[in-house]
Amino acid sequence: MFNPQRDRLVTEAKWWERATFAHHQWLKGAKPEESFADCSTFVASCFRAVGIFMADVPSLPPDWFLHTRKEWYLEELQKHALQYAVTETGLEQLRQDAEQNGKPYFPTVHTPQPGDIVIVKDTAIGAKVFSHGCIVVEWPIVIHCFPPCVMRSNIHTYPAFSGRKLKFFDPFAVTTDVKG
Repeated sequence: MFNPQRDRLVTEAKWWERATFAHHQWLKGAKPEESFADCSTFVASCFRAVGIFMADVPSLPPDWFLHTRKEWYLEELQKHALQYAVTETGLEQLRQDAEQNGKPYFPTVHTPQPGDIVIVKDTAIGAKVFSHGCIVVEWPIVIHCFPPCVMRSNIHTYPAFSGRKLKFFDPFAVTTDVKG
């Protein structure tokens, strides 16, 4: 089903391809080659450009995810988007997480759609929290910002994603009741 807001978001994310990775930068130039972002500012910028939520991105050191258990990225997404599972196993984990955290549980399993957000916890490098985000273009292809630039990647084969912990969010499914 066509959703014009999803389409605008994916178009915006594609515009950023080749923008230079620069920690905590948020500059959209006249063209991607004159633009700068990191993974969180890239996602936030795309959502803001099309009039969808996104909290201010805090100024964090480049290796913040190695030194904290504060789930900044995960907590912000849970405020604004509906988390879902892509497998039955993931659905059970989602239920358990909801019970443990006293959060509402909305059971759903589906294939990621264009404009959905995927966040990653890279335990292979010692990450303690979910710290890398991307926007689905057409599953399993995502756009994300990882040194040296904003790029498209296959989430099943790109090293930053392959074998890592992933969480999936649909920012278009949220109603005011879910947002709380």
